[in-house]
Amino acid sequence: MRVARLILSFLLLFFFSPRLNSQQPITAAQRDTQAVTAVQTAITAQGSQSAIGAIANAVVQGTIVPTQSSTVNGGNFKWESDFSESTYEFRSEMQIGGTTRVFATGHGNPAFYNGKTVRRLFSHVAYASVPFHLPAVVLFRELNDPNRSLQFVGTTTINGTRGVHIRTYVATGPIETELSVHHWYFDSSTGLPVRVEYRTPNTLDMRDNIPAAVDFSNYKVIDGIAVPLTITASEDGKVVSTATVLIVTFNSGVSPTDFDLKTGGAL
Repeated sequence: MRVARLILSFLLLFFFSPRLNSQQPITAAQRDTQAVTAVQTAITAQGSQSAIGAIANAVVQGTIVPTQSSTVNGGNFKWESDFSESTYEFRSEMQIGGTTRVFATGHGNPAFYNGKTVRRLFSHVAYASVPFHLPAVVLFRELNDPNRSLQFVGTTTINGTRGVHIRTYVATGPIETELSVHHWYFDSSTGLPVRVEYRTPNTLDMRDNIPAAVDFSNYKVIDGIAVPLTITASEDGKVVSTATVLIVTFNSGVSPTDFDLKTGGAL
């Protein structure tokens, strides 16, 4: 089962765990001025850097509706994120037909709970699970990651909007570099993120991966941070689901134990 089908089935993907990037970069990070400026502009469009940088944790709740032909399950979701450390933790809960399914990064030991048992996953699954539903936080962390390269690709039209295309990645090795590549597209007029493209690996083989994307729209300012309330996920160029964000809470406190799933099915 591919990560996109696994994680998107109870929440959007997303987020990264720098634990897989603990070794020193093979090549030094490269940053061109246009790329840095574009990312800074995008961050500013979503709130002040001080406000975004002060987000230690977040809880996002809403609903997911799959497209007619996709294998994604619809239902209510709850996404918890912790940004208080240099590493990142994520927990996704999805209510499907009275059953709660959970994916958690597990402090470097990701796992999936299907309502009955816990399935341990390889660490690259956590690496590929980036919290793109909060693009302001992800971009802030990428801008402030000394190991991440920022490359200006050019201008383009995305979703009918004139945009700026930026590529970011961490060059720790061939596989890690491929999985860490994010293609960001920002609205040229507002600076807001319109889309991010990335790759999701097979849960059993990190070398086997497929293209995925998330489109952002319907931004609303919550506690000084612009948050997209509509998040459309695609896989292999096809839209698979749309998430509608209903509740966003910043810095309310998230227990570190929320990100661990115990063997045997206990939550």
